[in-house]
Amino acid sequence: MRNIFFQLIKLILMFSFIISQTRYKDEIFSEVIKTEDVVYGNAPDIPFNFAFEWFTADIDLTMDIYEADGDTLTNRPVIIFMHSGAFFEGSNEADDMVELSNSSAKMGYVAVSIAYRLGYNVFSSYSAERAIYRALQDVSAAVRYLREHHSDYGIDYNNIFIWGSSAGAFSGIHLSYMEEEDRMQSTFVNNWGWDPDLGCIDCSGNDFDHNRKPRAVVACWGGIFNLDWINEGDEIPVIMFHGVADSIVQFNEGFPFTNGYLLPWLYGSNPVHNRLDSLNIQTELHAPEGMPHEYWGTFSGNWLEDGPNENFAIIKEDAYSFLFDILFPSQIEPLTLLSPPDQEVVDVTDGSGVYSFFWNDPNDIDTLNYELIFDGDLGFLQAQTINSAEAIIQISDVIERMYDLNIDSLTGSWRIEIPNIEYVGNQNQNGPFQITFISENILNTFNSKLPKNFSLKQNYPNPFNPNTSLRYDLPNDGLVNIAIYDMMGKIVKTLVNGSQTAGFKSVQWNATNDRNEPVSAGLYLYTIQAGEFRQTKKMVLLK
Repeated sequence: MRNIFFQLIKLILMFSFIISQTRYKDEIFSEVIKTEDVVYGNAPDIPFNFAFEWFTADIDLTMDIYEADGDTLTNRPVIIFMHSGAFFEGSNEADDMVELSNSSAKMGYVAVSIAYRLGYNVFSSYSAERAIYRALQDVSAAVRYLREHHSDYGIDYNNIFIWGSSAGAFSGIHLSYMEEEDRMQSTFVNNWGWDPDLGCIDCSGNDFDHNRKPRAVVACWGGIFNLDWINEGDEIPVIMFHGVADSIVQFNEGFPFTNGYLLPWLYGSNPVHNRLDSLNIQTELHAPEGMPHEYWGTFSGNWLEDGPNENFAIIKEDAYSFLFDILFPSQIEPLTLLSPPDQEVVDVTDGSGVYSFFWNDPNDIDTLNYELIFDGDLGFLQAQTINSAEAIIQISDVIERMYDLNIDSLTGSWRIEIPNIEYVGNQNQNGPFQITFISENILNTFNSKLPKNFSLKQNYPNPFNPNTSLRYDLPNDGLVNIAIYDMMGKIVKTLVNGSQTAGFKSVQWNATNDRNEPVSAGLYLYTIQAGEFRQTKKMVLLK
């Protein structure tokens, strides 16, 4: 009994500790799962340093992925860590990268430490520019890979951060603000044709077509080639750490290592911060007088132990607080229902017009979005994302559903959510509230009307597995063809091909081809051809 008592006390204390911690600020998990050498791309590499580029060999670009063991969230923000080393050396297995990745995973992030291509001719300024550009291409490929596979790793598509040290910081800043038209001349064919064209920023490494821009950047001892690359509208927040007396990368501007001819001229953290601030882009600059270059290893001044110096813990705390504020810009106050009231009964016998939902938002946040979400029997209504405190649904959509089910009443629930607010201390939703739609006689209500226009509706559900419904409106009798295509334009399944009478129609697809064989997961197109009317929409099949 005594042992049971002490075990109970231990559990209570452990639970109290857990709930007192804040995800993304504190280490709330104890164990980390590391997946090593995940290939995120393939690109031509210089086989050894000091070389020109007439000899290159394709290499796999790899990353290590760190996740908390036991984490059940499936929409987690990501931090991509990029190591230092002057684009000449360094590794994603460096002690600081491993430490930061493990710590981030324990906080609830998905941490990714990437390897990127290194090497250049140290006696050539343009060769150094090409090295930076290759690293930019690689981190772009890494971001695009993670967005392509966000569901596989439980990643929030919209919340990918870059955290770089020295060379890694340069890469993160250039990724954020350099565009294709800003390419340095050195990245094209150079050295009398011996150095090949490096190609565009986003067409190296892999073929994934996604936005490469991060949500925010942590830049330690970083800089940029050209301040004019930072423009109004580049809404990517940056927090920078840089010692004023840094002799490796200039705090203001100058040549790295104070070398006047071997390396390109760079603008350090101070002018970058001032440029961002002048354009009202969120930025912070932490610039202690005595902070050395880097927070770990020989450059940090900790020569004997080769470990972190006193700045490491401070930078960690400030950087994670900055990212937390990006994720949760303010304390979200609960929304207040205005209309309709809970348990509302709505007569839709008329079958026309719209029905409105209203709520009050006490938060003064201009960029806040809302989602109107339906559950239960109303789940067929697609969620709406809006930026005002009012949303509407089409009564005709409700009528069509009731007609399909041959019922005179339809009951479900609705709620308003503020997306991407996961912090347990925030109240992020209003509801659920019950609502019932009724019709005196749904058959008479529906059949008394015909569609005014041709229309192809979004399939429901979407994404789906394995069945989905495709609805369409025919204002006239006529020949109708509805077919499914893959992304190569090859026909997969013909669902309708013949004469149909006017009306509100629907057809089911069970994710098979014309031979009734199951098709693979992915993106598909569905097209309707009715007389001169033709329309195409996309849908996603999950497996």
